Amino acid sequence: MSIAYSADGSMLTTCDLSGLLQWWETKSWTKQGQFKIKSMFLSASFSPDGQSICVSSTTDGTLYVIDVATAKERLRFSGYKEIVWAVSFSPNGQSIAASDGIGNIKIWDVQSKLDATILTRKSLISSVAFSQDSQQLVSGSKDGLITLWECESGKLLNTWDAHKTPVTALAYVPGRNIVAVAGVDGTIKIVKLSKRSSPTVLQVHQKMVLGLSFSPDGNMLASCGQDGSVRVWDWERGNELANVKYGVMPLWCLSYSPDGKTLVVGDSNGVVHLCDPATAVERKALPKRSGAIFALTFNKTGSTLAIGGSDKQIELWNWPDETKRITLQGHLSAVLSLAFPPDGQTLASAADNDQVRVWDLISGQTRLQIPLPHHTVSHLRFSPDGNSLAGISKTKILLWKSNARENR
Repeated sequence: MSIAYSADGSMLTTCDLSGLLQWWETKSWTKQGQFKIKSMFLSASFSPDGQSICVSSTTDGTLYVIDVATAKERLRFSGYKEIVWAVSFSPNGQSIAASDGIGNIKIWDVQSKLDATILTRKSLISSVAFSQDSQQLVSGSKDGLITLWECESGKLLNTWDAHKTPVTALAYVPGRNIVAVAGVDGTIKIVKLSKRSSPTVLQVHQKMVLGLSFSPDGNMLASCGQDGSVRVWDWERGNELANVKYGVMPLWCLSYSPDGKTLVVGDSNGVVHLCDPATAVERKALPKRSGAIFALTFNKTGSTLAIGGSDKQIELWNWPDETKRITLQGHLSAVLSLAFPPDGQTLASAADNDQVRVWDLISGQTRLQIPLPHHTVSHLRFSPDGNSLAGISKTKILLWKSNARENR
């Protein structure tokens, strides 16, 4: 069913519906090896160095990476429910792209053994958030729509016309099927995903909203924006609890601590403000850094605060004693987004025109780098179960899952 040459033309491989993969040396046309399964093969591709062949199975959606020298299975990727019709290595050999019969494309990272389902919209995607059960993902986009996706299949479940202006941020209410959606016009709308009711509108900022965070109990909603202010709302009653101005420069991000005792805000001047959770009044500021603070997040237990910004560095702070533990270095440009998995043992980071990195928090070293099929990835989010990592790249959502098995 498939024929492919190696990059230098010295090898030829074929696969067929009998489940037989074979490869030959083209100068003498002597057979070099074969690999057989009980299923059927549809598509095969050589790695750029000619040392591996990736081949797809028709019945269970499995991809096999075969070592050419030993004819043994080196990697196996699973996760497709449909037939995989085509596979191809990236030119650098670090990724494998595979497409199925219903329009899904997965990008598998060979080194980290992660795959990315690509969810595509016609409009620029600005923000994403996982449901509490990790089964669904909601996204906001430039056309003002929010879209609900099924994570396992990548299927689009529903859309809502949330804003007349581009969506800039969104957040789930903890434990509820409700999201807050912010727009360029400075408003925040509360949308119930289980009902087709009109959203509640909060007239919040004079300019674009840049960050949203619910308190851990879900009772308060905090926002920050381009107008340099922090607002806190009793969102169910529509009552504004606080409105504090922190200058004229944009405030890029904010987050409640998991214990709900502190609201942390990052500004354009490299300052992280530690504020009262209800009044948004600063009680302390962390030492100033060079450039803007674009990302900050707590781990699930609230023992660590991670901070990233335009200085290309990530600082980890012990919490709640507010002492700096370590600085992570390696990104080549501004750090735009940070995300902890539920176990808090690693940290994912994304930078402008750079790779997504996963850091070991004990050694401070990069555990793995995820090659990007596109350019900048932003708004990283781990699913609550820790099995998926979502990131935004322009009009696409990259949904990485761990579905690979390695054979030694």
